[in-house]
Amino acid sequence: MMFNAPDVLHAFLDHLTTALITYVGYQIESGAQVVQLFDSWAHHLSPAQFEEFSLPYANRVVEGVRANYPHVPIIFHANGGGCSLKCSGTCRLLLQRLSAARMACSLQLWASSRIWDA
Repeated sequence: MMFNAPDVLHAFLDHLTTALITYVGYQIESGAQVVQLFDSWAHHLSPAQFEEFSLPYANRVVEGVRANYPHVPIIFHANGGGCSLKCSGTCRLLLQRLSAARMACSLQLWASSRIWDA
């Protein structure tokens, strides 16, 4: 779908994003004191694909949750994502809104600081 019908995938991701914002709100109202957003398939995406098909939607979820629950810490976990990613404006926007971020990959700490500080 990403290659043959990206507009359909974007529409689906948009729908999921709206649903996730509502769902996370219910979790917080039910007592969650911290929430974590996972992108468990991030390691399958190229940096450009991660930039187009993951980050904008993660940003919207975090922005939507922050608007209604600014006191709740939010953690973003991209499984393997960001390993070869220069931190773009979209990425920086996400990082500024998070309480913590975890990019599970095999980077050395000195190398990851070069990516995220770039």
